[in-house]
Amino acid sequence: MPPRAGASGPSPSRRIPCCTPRSVRKRSPGCGTFCVRRRRIMRAHRAKELLAGTGRKFYEIANAVGYGDGKYFVRLFTREVGLSPKEYRKRHSYEE
Repeated sequence: MPPRAGASGPSPSRRIPCCTPRSVRKRSPGCGTFCVRRRRIMRAHRAKELLAGTGRKFYEIANAVGYGDGKYFVRLFTREVGLSPKEYRKRHSYEE
């Protein structure tokens, strides 16, 4: 499958071999839960890098890490990290 225009590399799920849809179906039901959690952690990690190092808007970061909806990204980021993206950026030094 050719890369999308404007994509910033392979999606997080493509970089995690255990998380391909085919492999999840082959494994036990618990693996799917593990893979979803692992993908969410990797997306949060990448989002933290982008929040601390760039001035991109939240919806742009959401798209860059694989979420199409900015509000959904904010909710999941807050659940995963314990801070909203705005609070995280304030505390981790992106200066305009």
